Amino acid sequence: MRGILAKQERLRARGKATLRVTKGHPLFLYNGNSFTILAMGSPGVKCRITLQIRDKPVQVSIDDVF
Repeated sequence: MRGILAKQERLRARGKATLRVTKGHPLFLYNGNSFTILAMGSPGVKCRITLQIRDKPVQVSIDDVF
């Protein structure tokens, strides 16, 4: 849990997140690209993060970003 909190604080401070998903994920086309963070959920294992991808808000898990 400590690592997740540290990761979330780092993402909040930076304001951007790099998408890191597996090959079968629908957003794999954008894998490795950095996007602006619009919103973050409460800290936890499955924390939801809203990224702005091509001018649209997209929700991903905290495990899907770096």
